[in-house]
Amino acid sequence: MAAVLGCGSLLLASPATAAPCQQHQGTAKGACLKQAKRNAMPYPPNPSWREATARVSAYDLATAKRVSACEEPGREHGTGRGRSPWPRYWSLSGSRYVSGFGMFRSTYVWAAKATGYPEPPAATPAMQLLVAVNGAHLFGWSGWGCFG
Repeated sequence: MAAVLGCGSLLLASPATAAPCQQHQGTAKGACLKQAKRNAMPYPPNPSWREATARVSAYDLATAKRVSACEEPGREHGTGRGRSPWPRYWSLSGSRYVSGFGMFRSTYVWAAKATGYPEPPAATPAMQLLVAVNGAHLFGWSGWGCFG
């Protein structure tokens, strides 16, 4: 059985996921192959909230939710594809702190390099989640004042 490592979580490939497009034909197979390629990307372009949360562990998601609720409570959900169910201050883009996770700007910039995502307000909540989790993997969740 093959194992795939992605964003701190271990996903085991079953026969159904090993070749997910074998049963499709024609344009359906092309669409399936395109989606399978996107699903394999650790940081897909313009991810939906669902795509972002599927790429992080349950621990990281729960920790991110708790940290963001403490750091940047707000009423924004974001718009479009990357919209979040969590009301936060997603458009935060100050000189020291950015994102709905209240990240120190230099930490956000460093963590965003791997993802290729922009800074807020151009970054959607889904992008900000993936950047925050990447930052936590680089520097630890304890870097947030609201972690403890």
